[in-house]
Amino acid sequence: MVIQTSGLKAFDPPRSPTGTSVCLQDLAGEDVDNSPDWTVSTFLQYNTAVTDDLIAIFRAEHNYIDDFYLDQDLDENLKNDSVDLVNLRLTLTNVDDDWEVALWGKNLLNEEYFAFGIDIPTVGGYGGVSAPDMSYGLTLRYNWR
Repeated sequence: MVIQTSGLKAFDPPRSPTGTSVCLQDLAGEDVDNSPDWTVSTFLQYNTAVTDDLIAIFRAEHNYIDDFYLDQDLDENLKNDSVDLVNLRLTLTNVDDDWEVALWGKNLLNEEYFAFGIDIPTVGGYGGVSAPDMSYGLTLRYNWR
């Protein structure tokens, strides 16, 4: 578990080459961008023998990420709400680990949030990249030795 505390302590506006301030926002005492107060990651994994030669592995993962801003001007349009990300994986493999078949799912609660965001003041807007939606698949792996 990670507990994180951060904040901006003082405001010293940057200056342009002509000496005038280029920042219009005093963020002293505010949150730092890309810095959630809480981030908690946990997993549970269970391995069991199915036969003398086969092993089944069940893995469940949970990641909680508290709300945070994506850009340094703390624009509300670029604020991620807190999310709970749940991933599951069921794997079947042999004891020699020569191969595996895995059925998996990611972001199973289909949380919507930005993976990246930036304020674009020159056009009066912002841009962002959405994080991946819920996904699932089947992975086949073979070790060529």
